[in-house]
Amino acid sequence: MAVARMLKARIVAPARYRDELLRQLQLLEVAEVFAESTDGDRQDVGGDGGGVGAPHPGGVVPVSGDRTARTTGSNLREGVDTALAQIDRDLALVVQARTALESVHSYQAPFSMFVGEKYHVTSDIYNRLQMDDAWRRVLTAIVEAKSGIDTGQRELAATRDLRSELAKWFACPVPIERWHDTEQTVFFACAFKDRVTAEACAAELAEHFDRVACEMWEVAATVEMKPARKPVDCGVVAHVYAHRSIADEVTSFLSTQKLEPVAFELTGTARQAHSYLELQETREATELAISQTQLQQLEQVYLTACVVLQQSLLSDRERMVAQHTLDTSERCVFVTAWVRERDRRCLEEALERADYPTALEFSTPVDGDTPPVVLENPKLLRPFEMLTRLYGLPEYGQFDPTPALAPFFALFFAICIGDVGYGLMLAVAMFCIKRFLDVAPGVREFCDLMIIGGLCAVPVGALFGSWLAIPFENLPRMLQVIRVLDPLNDIVVFLGLTLALGLIQVITGLIIALVLRLRAGDWKSAVAEQVSVLVLMALLAAFIIGGGRQLWLLVSGLVIAAILQGRVFEQLARLRFGKSLTALLKGIYEVYGLTSVANDILSYTRLAALGLSSALVGMVFGLLARLVWAPAIGLFNAGGAAVVGGVLVAAAAVLIFVVGHIFNVTINLLGAFVHPMRLQFVEFFQYFHESGGRAFAPLRRLRDRVVVE
Repeated sequence: MAVARMLKARIVAPARYRDELLRQLQLLEVAEVFAESTDGDRQDVGGDGGGVGAPHPGGVVPVSGDRTARTTGSNLREGVDTALAQIDRDLALVVQARTALESVHSYQAPFSMFVGEKYHVTSDIYNRLQMDDAWRRVLTAIVEAKSGIDTGQRELAATRDLRSELAKWFACPVPIERWHDTEQTVFFACAFKDRVTAEACAAELAEHFDRVACEMWEVAATVEMKPARKPVDCGVVAHVYAHRSIADEVTSFLSTQKLEPVAFELTGTARQAHSYLELQETREATELAISQTQLQQLEQVYLTACVVLQQSLLSDRERMVAQHTLDTSERCVFVTAWVRERDRRCLEEALERADYPTALEFSTPVDGDTPPVVLENPKLLRPFEMLTRLYGLPEYGQFDPTPALAPFFALFFAICIGDVGYGLMLAVAMFCIKRFLDVAPGVREFCDLMIIGGLCAVPVGALFGSWLAIPFENLPRMLQVIRVLDPLNDIVVFLGLTLALGLIQVITGLIIALVLRLRAGDWKSAVAEQVSVLVLMALLAAFIIGGGRQLWLLVSGLVIAAILQGRVFEQLARLRFGKSLTALLKGIYEVYGLTSVANDILSYTRLAALGLSSALVGMVFGLLARLVWAPAIGLFNAGGAAVVGGVLVAAAAVLIFVVGHIFNVTINLLGAFVHPMRLQFVEFFQYFHESGGRAFAPLRRLRDRVVVE
């Protein structure tokens, strides 16, 4: 139950096998490749690279001091950059094709649209599927098909809009090809919302301009569009003719009237053009439907392959990026990686089976190294690692807080739920999500955490006498005798219980910090910061237990705490009596700051508030269900047709009971998770845990959306 021990692995192989070596490390998924800054501890290989491990005849050859090595490294990076550029282009193509196929994809798994659908493939397909020219042609065809569909949809929408606009001009007998300017006149085609507006505009035109003519037609009725795009309003359309000398003035006037002249690139009357566009729309809709059907057929064949290709390319990209961290000489490639100590044998056996020669050595981290962090805990505690990661991993070699927080979080979560039925409902629901849905590993870990919390809520709910908020007097006798605390009627005791739990966790945090300081050899800080608080708490507890009559206990605790907090003993040991007084004053100030510990303990009363709110809301839904159920009994007793009404009323009561309690569990789940987590992060971790660790990120094949069977 600690941070896993890491080893630094150094691997040497012939330079021509660098890609094979990285592929093998990627398959193992046990090594995090990184760039090591040291230069002078590497040896080249004699011969043509056929063997690894034999020193160069000239002895140790620093990679940075070899011109050939620098040239080789430069050429390697140029090749890697070229490969990365090609991978990025292929990734962009795959993402476009996958997005196109997913636009017509029908989700099969329950709730897969929300939790992210996983694609199941065999290991043989997953390993063989690689990007090549044939796949590039297929993906390009998919992208072009989707682009054609998008273009077809835009054209179809434009055709429907044009038909809708033409329908306003059915009353106009003038062919559209004659709607144009002449040598002496300019032409405007305008639509008005009604005749009054049209006539008012025509009057203003005649009043302000001499050489203007206006011809109007009324739209008799709304024209039905199939399929309906938008309604065609009844109104008036008009042709406005103006002399070219006043064209700008008329254009400005029409603009002030919020009239936008229309123009159609069509022939025949508006009704004739409308009929032509109706045929065109039918043709475009048919072609679009055929294209969409073809894309759906492509989706059934190629969507899974696109997802696998994307994961494969991302894995290739990660491997290529790792090549940037490699040191390469003329004949050798040097790989440095972090490996968990328990994976050491796995790496050794894999390299022994390799078809190329390698040399491997392990070393422990030294000062200046920053090994990644892997938490290793028993299976029961692994779900709680999620909380540690949310706050921040400890630095390598530091204390893993997961075992310390796990029992407290589970207990606090159980108190917030506080009901046997609610705990079982939560555990069963999370088990079903984990069992029947293809959810991500992080979601599965959260489900495990909620299952543990729900199961812990069962005994806590039994001790509280809460069984789906059923009134206590209605419970069987065997369930009544289990209850030891009634949170609703014994609120003061309930608050005292949460304060006691808070005090226990704070003391636990202080003891952990004390032990860690002593292990680190910093006994002075341990005495000043942890022992002082523990002594003060002990004497304060004795003072309270004694009824507050022995005041010397309180005074002694404050004095001892002030001396220890100010580190007065250090100054007295050095015979610095003047500085001892300053240290004592500082200690008194630090003792005043210890009031924050009391605030931390008071924060735990939120557990009582959350537990009470859950119980009260559950009682309300139970009461509503009983009120609805009561008339059903009379209807059943009446017999005859009244039984049907009784069944309906009883069903309504059951529905209120079930839905109400599900709603109560759902709304309380967030608070039951967030507030106990906050108590760990703010009140508990402040005493001993500091984040700063970096998560272990081994070179691996990505399978975020793929399940390899």
